Amino acid sequence: MGGEPISHTSAVVERTPTPGFLPQNRKYLGSKYRLLDFITETIVSRVGSVEVFADLFAGTGVVANAFRDRCTKVIANDLLYSNYAVNRAFLASTKATVSVEKTAELIERLNRCAPVCGYAHANYSGTYFTGENAARIDGIRDAIETFYAEGRCSEQERLVLLTSLLFAADKVANTVGQYDAFLKHIDAPVCAADSGRHLIDSNVYKPLILKLPAIELSGNRDNEVFNEDANDLAARLQADVLYLDPPYNTRQYVDCYHVLENICLWNKPLLKGKTRKFERDHLKSRYSRKNEAARALRELVQAARGEHIFLSYNNEGIIAEADIREILGSRGKVEVVSREYAVFGNGAGSARRRTLQERIFYCRRTASLAHSVGSRSATPASRERPEDPTERRRQTELFAPPPGSSPADPAAERRPGANGKIEMFDARGNSRGFYSPRNRLNDLTGREWVYWSKSVINKPYPPNLQHKLRSSHGGQKPPDLCGDLIEVFTKAGQRVLDPFAGVGGTLLGAALRGREAVGVEVNSQWIEIYREVCRLENVPEQRMIRGDSRIVLGQLAGQGRRFDLLLTDVPYWRMDRNEQSKGQYKRVGQRQKQARRSKLKAFNRSAEQSKEQWLEQMREVFACSLPLLRDKGYVVVFIGDMYHGGRYHMLSSDLASLLCDLGLIPKANLIWYDVSKSLHIYGYQYEYIPSMIHQNILVFRKQA
Repeated sequence: MGGEPISHTSAVVERTPTPGFLPQNRKYLGSKYRLLDFITETIVSRVGSVEVFADLFAGTGVVANAFRDRCTKVIANDLLYSNYAVNRAFLASTKATVSVEKTAELIERLNRCAPVCGYAHANYSGTYFTGENAARIDGIRDAIETFYAEGRCSEQERLVLLTSLLFAADKVANTVGQYDAFLKHIDAPVCAADSGRHLIDSNVYKPLILKLPAIELSGNRDNEVFNEDANDLAARLQADVLYLDPPYNTRQYVDCYHVLENICLWNKPLLKGKTRKFERDHLKSRYSRKNEAARALRELVQAARGEHIFLSYNNEGIIAEADIREILGSRGKVEVVSREYAVFGNGAGSARRRTLQERIFYCRRTASLAHSVGSRSATPASRERPEDPTERRRQTELFAPPPGSSPADPAAERRPGANGKIEMFDARGNSRGFYSPRNRLNDLTGREWVYWSKSVINKPYPPNLQHKLRSSHGGQKPPDLCGDLIEVFTKAGQRVLDPFAGVGGTLLGAALRGREAVGVEVNSQWIEIYREVCRLENVPEQRMIRGDSRIVLGQLAGQGRRFDLLLTDVPYWRMDRNEQSKGQYKRVGQRQKQARRSKLKAFNRSAEQSKEQWLEQMREVFACSLPLLRDKGYVVVFIGDMYHGGRYHMLSSDLASLLCDLGLIPKANLIWYDVSKSLHIYGYQYEYIPSMIHQNILVFRKQA
């Protein structure tokens, strides 16, 4: 399971899990546990009965959990996935999604896992953990994914198991509570022999033992937990109380907890430097940057829908009190309540006690603010930087390497640079790099172009824009991914065609990126879902035509329509009709069931095709599409390979050959590694069958 088992079996723990740990039992920077009475009293005394409580910077969820029994619904959000997992475990577990007895049994099994010399052992042994505990993390973390892949635990139970591992790892970590550095005496005795000076926490040498979280299964049915940028989420939430506890200083939380975040995500990225950190700029907060924090707060407050806004911010924060008062004052009258409390040092060697003042800024909203979650500016602008850039509408995020940073915003500011190039700024005032006026393909800067020239796309895409509704069509693609590709292959204002539009991923991506798009779809069910998503998300509806592409495209060509990009996700041969398993199947503790059909369902009511018939249909559709594409325009096609009938079918190769025969020039085969995909075990113990977690994105160009 991802490494070589190590021989020291003494680390295999024979122990039944001890229940009972809570969110506050983990050391966490800025935890509000000691201030809970102050916070709850301040909020309840001013609001009274609370229906919906939203904590947008929840951390490990101490405050959100305190309001769990005080209101009908709790909403918690955090940018780090490790905190998201913990909040899901404590706030969203129900009797329908978690069996405490089964989870306790799985934790007992995990405690008996053999240690493995894998990824964690190679990177964290002898630094953040002892070699034995690092190997135990490898064995346990791989086992959790195996349990989930085999159906032995639900998604919610998986998050409970991850929470148990995170708290257990934190307990034995060789740190002072955060992971920006590790202690150097990991191989030394607990106390120095000559002076008796304490060198290391004795817990570091104890075996890592998982315990059962003290989760409550009642009262959580309506709670929601998010893993998003708070500024993006604020405009979509409606809550009585909006509680804001953003970072106060320049210490980035992902730097302080990168080890736990990496263990939780388990993508196994390349780690760099002595402190073994992964590429994480997309997880860094604007609230920890002195030149961005006030602007970020202003954007959030302006977008917020909560009637009551409470902001926790101590007197050492990087945003001045006068600025906070002015920002909140734009929404209503501001009141400040404060309390002094003692802290000890800063976790970096100083143990001196000092006193801080925790301040809660309260504002009851009186000013109205229009919201348009889906509308985006579509017109490029070249202008001087305004005095207050936060007054402009926020643009949707897309580019700036590494993934997850600032967008390639068509409405961003520009400033002349050297050699005729123009320095571009996103809507937040951050530099995107330099744009060359000679760029005829897109609006990317050189820095952004380099990032998107990578042949593998491993950027995580959030399940947004009514993901659950769109998932009725099992083959839907993330609109943000479609938007990314559209910005790579077009300029703002250009036109996109999708001859297999489905539930409109291409059309949604185009709308969010300031492009016009036309889609053709034969199934009216998918068209209605697309229109409902546009209505719910307030996204401008693009033109969606119902009909057979082979007929509709000819009509569009006769009207003289032309497009700059063809972006589509073709229906894969047989993918919507394959069984997920043969005959009968069963999961542990369940009765046998008949084989399931694919989640994709039948895309339309047409008869099942042979591969040759499918390829002929693809040839006809693309042949009808090409007259609509301008010369030197790009064709970008999602296509997955498949395993069927005992063999691997390289559908991407078959389709690529077909497109070449139509006269298109192959330019790239991008690999989209879908990080949200779970691994499945096929052919175990008798034959190698791959678990598909990627799709091909074929890129072709139409020659003049």
